[in-house]
Amino acid sequence: MSLGVFRSLCDILESKYGLHPTLNVSIEESVAMFLRICGHNEVQKDVGLRFGRTQETVNRKFFEVLRATELLACDYVKTPTRRELLRIPERLQMDRRYWSYFSGFVGAVDGVHVCVKVKPELQGMYWNRHDRTSFNIMAICDLNMLFTYVWNGAPGSCHDTAVLTMAQDGDSDFPLPPGDKYYVDDSGYPNKQGFFGST
Repeated sequence: MSLGVFRSLCDILESKYGLHPTLNVSIEESVAMFLRICGHNEVQKDVGLRFGRTQETVNRKFFEVLRATELLACDYVKTPTRRELLRIPERLQMDRRYWSYFSGFVGAVDGVHVCVKVKPELQGMYWNRHDRTSFNIMAICDLNMLFTYVWNGAPGSCHDTAVLTMAQDGDSDFPLPPGDKYYVDDSGYPNKQGFFGST
């Protein structure tokens, strides 16, 4: 992340989402600690040593930034309406190279495993095929590479097909593509109505 983007993120979290500095910890430091934990999978103890803070301070600041970023995500990750899914992106329609192949395309579905630390008694369900404990998170992007849906995850042992089923069955806002429209996905997802997977 560039310094300019980092500063913009800090400014937005402060001005729009209620993140405030304290007497001893600036917003920039709070966000930096949060990003070390999320982006580099560092444990709170190591982040505390890096920033010269107690684990209690790191934990408190992590959850303050997490609450602010959750509010930010609610404003920026928008599930498309049925009408929006029916609208054909002009950019795709005008591109003769792709239009005949992707005339029903409304987005792409993919998943990612995010490493997590879990209690020993729960580790079995979180082990993924790479022998790591993880969450399997599924996301949908539109043609403009904007996230339109994120399923916050399932234990790492869950296959992509199971995660998709959980999202469809467990979320009434899941954006099912209408009729002749479809999402492109990878081979981990099923080929079925509304989902076109590569093999």
